[in-house]
Amino acid sequence: MKSVLSVVAIVLSGVLLIGVADASGSALSGGHLRTPPVGCSPSHRCHLVKGTYRLGSGTVLPGLRFTLPSGWSSGENDKGEFNLVPPGHPHATLFVWMDLLAVKSTGPGHGTTVLTNVGTTPTALVRWLTRNHALHVVSRPSPSKIAGRIPATTLTIGVSRSAHYGDPHCPANPRCADLFTSGLWSDSYGIGGAEQAQLSLAKIKQNGSQHTMFITLDAGTGSNHRGLITLRKLVRSIVASFRLPKSVTTG
Repeated sequence: MKSVLSVVAIVLSGVLLIGVADASGSALSGGHLRTPPVGCSPSHRCHLVKGTYRLGSGTVLPGLRFTLPSGWSSGENDKGEFNLVPPGHPHATLFVWMDLLAVKSTGPGHGTTVLTNVGTTPTALVRWLTRNHALHVVSRPSPSKIAGRIPATTLTIGVSRSAHYGDPHCPANPRCADLFTSGLWSDSYGIGGAEQAQLSLAKIKQNGSQHTMFITLDAGTGSNHRGLITLRKLVRSIVASFRLPKSVTTG
């Protein structure tokens, strides 16, 4: 299973020049904004210096801006995902995703079987999450905001004690559940054991097309609700700084 979840930024005035980023995410030329490097992976994270960033071309949401304190890193920055990992918590992650697909959560075909009867809008995906017998709803869906202005729905989920994953590769088998995949992923995202995920889903429009944006917090395999609470505190200022590109509007 793909493990743990992304995201952030601030509004800056004036014209800003963006430099090319080195392996530490620092700007090599002009301006106030940094560009996070691509080619990061969970085993080779890119360390990001303190400052303000904007995602570059070929990423999950080009133009996304955010501000980081010191010590953070990224394990992925491409078209399929952008994530941020806090210092001192290597298994906790803030994820940013777009247009994910619901997959079969447990049993044969879990994680690879796309549920074509589940829609891709926030409303359809939240309905599926809250009615999925493999999942436990920790906090009910509630209205929230992304970037301070875009309406979203936020909920927290865990794995049901009655889940039957049916795969010994799950470290907490049978209490594992796959949730989503993407046409850009070779695997799926899932959680296991006492692990919990907080998901915020928003309907946005970019260049005339409708999309579903995901902001997800996951404290990692082996974590529990307390770990998620800690992660919420760590990402609070980052999420507050999150600003979407001007090309994105409320769906």
